[in-house]
Amino acid sequence: PEEHVPATASISEVMSGAWAYGDKLMKECKIGPFTQEIYDGTQQERDLKLCEGPYNEDEVSTILETEEWLCLRRLPDEQKDKIRPVDDGHANGAN
Repeated sequence: PEEHVPATASISEVMSGAWAYGDKLMKECKIGPFTQEIYDGTQQERDLKLCEGPYNEDEVSTILETEEWLCLRRLPDEQKDKIRPVDDGHANGAN
């Protein structure tokens, strides 16, 4: 089993930077070699009811009934025979 690692920031500290992190993601967002695979894989997850969307920022805030939420970047996980989209919860401070 993995060793427990204590949090380095409180939830309020992470959430206080949520909008700045989202703005940073939007500015750094670029088309990459696996962009289409990430998008297609995310749509497949949605079709399997594993997630919902896509939603824009206003729609997420309306659904959650708050503007206090934290977005995640999706990354490609290169597997033997496919590219699987995975959430990067480390970069935004969630993990």
